Amino acid sequence: MVCHTRNTFRIPALIRLAVSAHFSSKRAKLGGLTIHQPMRTKPFDEQHRYALAIMRRNGAVK
Repeated sequence: MVCHTRNTFRIPALIRLAVSAHFSSKRAKLGGLTIHQPMRTKPFDEQHRYALAIMRRNGAVK
């Protein structure tokens, strides 16, 4: 769900797949939850910072 315009911009499809795969991956340290599941309970600014870091790591943003 897009709740803020700062949350949207175009990225190449392959980068989008990598970012989606990251957020969908299950982690043992999260009790088998996906990264997305506990992240959605965090404040918007924290979610935004984390998502930008992942997109930077994957070359979507500078």
